[in-house]
Amino acid sequence: VVEVNAGTAVEDFIAIDTETGGVRPGRHALLSIAAVPSWDRGRGFSVFTEPFEGSIVEPEAAKKNGYNASLWTQRGAVPLELGMLRLTDWLRECFKQKPGALMLAHNAGFDRMFLDEASHITGLQLPIRHAWRCSMDKLGTLMDRGIIPAGRANLDRLGELAGLWPVGARPAVHEAAGDAMACLLGFEW
Repeated sequence: VVEVNAGTAVEDFIAIDTETGGVRPGRHALLSIAAVPSWDRGRGFSVFTEPFEGSIVEPEAAKKNGYNASLWTQRGAVPLELGMLRLTDWLRECFKQKPGALMLAHNAGFDRMFLDEASHITGLQLPIRHAWRCSMDKLGTLMDRGIIPAGRANLDRLGELAGLWPVGARPAVHEAAGDAMACLLGFEW
């Protein structure tokens, strides 16, 4: 995928994914964040965060992302502020390496809302530019143009089409690290 940004070819993306306690930022917990740069896939970022004070983890969300307090403790979950600080530092380093890199997410609006709310809660401004790409949007465009058959535009289907997993075989528990990589590979597909 090559796009044009201010006259410069852009091939560099930072794919990011969040796992949450529901669908409402500020009410539901941000539970994990993972990201992977397209130019160095071995240098991914991942952090599990403790639910912030007053936040909720809905049972259906916990079923989807595997959240439970003891598992998160085993995985080294940190307070939201520390997780966001680590993400901020990691992103700054990525943007030093590739200043023109764009952020990428599957259903980017969802992840952006949770990251924006976490920035608001912690007072930490992420160095994320406003230039985002959305693999869900791209998948929808391919269907709208008749390039691929109509169907759902979710990450499950993108992974299937890109050959990341067989039809219906996406791991039942969604983890941010695997989903960020699936988003990147699917978008490149």
